[in-house]
Amino acid sequence: MTSDPTSLPPGGTAIAVDRYLCSHAHLSPSFARYVVTELGAPSLRSTGQSFGVDLIALVRHATAAYRRAMWMRVLLSADLAGLVMAVLLLLVSGSLPYGDAVGGFAVVAVMTGLVLPYAVILASMLDAHRYAQRINSAGADLRDLVRPVDPRLERRLGEVMTGNVVVFRGGFPFGSCGLPLGSWSIDVDATKPALDPAGNPRQVMPFDPVDLHRELTRTVRAAGIPDLRVHNRLFVGGTGLAAVPTLLPDPMDRPAARVSPQALRLGIARPRPDVRTYLCMEKVSWNGELVVSLFVRAGLVAGDLFVEGHAFVLLPVRAEMCGLDRLARNTREILWYAARDTFRSAWRQLGRSPLDLLRIGMLHLARSRALAVDRRRVLRAQILDRGADTSIRALVADRNRIYLFALSDEESILNALRRRMLSGVEQFLDKHGVDTTQFTQQKLNIVNTNYNIGTALANAMAIGTNAVVGPTGQTQPAAAGTAGAPPAGSVPADPPWAGTP
Repeated sequence: MTSDPTSLPPGGTAIAVDRYLCSHAHLSPSFARYVVTELGAPSLRSTGQSFGVDLIALVRHATAAYRRAMWMRVLLSADLAGLVMAVLLLLVSGSLPYGDAVGGFAVVAVMTGLVLPYAVILASMLDAHRYAQRINSAGADLRDLVRPVDPRLERRLGEVMTGNVVVFRGGFPFGSCGLPLGSWSIDVDATKPALDPAGNPRQVMPFDPVDLHRELTRTVRAAGIPDLRVHNRLFVGGTGLAAVPTLLPDPMDRPAARVSPQALRLGIARPRPDVRTYLCMEKVSWNGELVVSLFVRAGLVAGDLFVEGHAFVLLPVRAEMCGLDRLARNTREILWYAARDTFRSAWRQLGRSPLDLLRIGMLHLARSRALAVDRRRVLRAQILDRGADTSIRALVADRNRIYLFALSDEESILNALRRRMLSGVEQFLDKHGVDTTQFTQQKLNIVNTNYNIGTALANAMAIGTNAVVGPTGQTQPAAAGTAGAPPAGSVPADPPWAGTP
């Protein structure tokens, strides 16, 4: 079976975040195993949003790196077993017939067993650095550097990259969107007419939330902000897929990543407790490393227009995953550093390779058992949360703001998106003859709202009109239960692949 290239989204643009993730897969076997397992292993749960990451390129590089690391561990384990047997044979060779010949063979086997780990590990390290160097000097598409994987997997990841639906786990729909920047809401009487220049009431033109979403989409897109993606996206709770039947074509497989335009409109016009459509504005900057997202939803209840907004940011990639910046730049340096690292780690890797294989086997066994439990729940018609906790892009994002320029860009992007969105709502209401006095006051309150952004370069910074910093130099923490704030522990401080083989 061959892959149909027309069924896949275009190749990645080799932006910084793609280069960092693909190269880190070659330099970190634990990360490569996590990517292969999370993106490629059978599951009944959804895959988190990509936020511009080329998942197809990532899974290709991770698969190549994972296979290389597994072959190295298998060879090292076999060498360790042969070395132990050769040493035992050497010890008992004196009591065996033809002891001298057996002892000589055992000596040769021991010497080979002592040299082979260096050769295996050195070859593996050189291959990993060779791929990382190719990624560093690649052109526009990282996919062509390695062989494709299962075409069905690539098609599914292509749908995730271009999808218009998010199936989330638990009660928080934005768990893969990064750190919260703030939430707000506006409530306006949409039946109160505005006054014309003569002071007479204007006629209020009826509208529905779908009209407002459509108008906001056009307004923000027309703003001309570069690298801005504006689209409606359906957010569905992991236990509420029955409300959107097309989301689960196969009950024994992952949920789909795309729904029809009609399902999107229903999520706006008739929202449910666990199914709602948001207008998503995603501004990608810093060569893909900084993503500011604004999610807006409008609702109309008994003549009152309700508009809510939630803003988040995905920070640049964690420093430990930026090994691409520290790679050797020529063949001589690559050989030197690979030989040095091999000399330092050969015996440690030789000794732990059987244990690593055992631990990897136990991890796969645990995942297989969890999948079997999920399938039994489906067969018994029990409730199963099929949502994604988070995404790989959110897991690799830093948790602390260490770049002052990124902090400034983050603030300016959020202000630009929020201002254009609020202006779009105001123009829409005015066009339909609705009095905007109440809206204007609430708009000013939102624009002047204080919000604190962590720390930058170890200095507390408070952003916004009349913002303050705590007396100890630390920013004031957000109040517990603040709308738009992710649940505690939703994105771990340490990535899930840390400490695994």
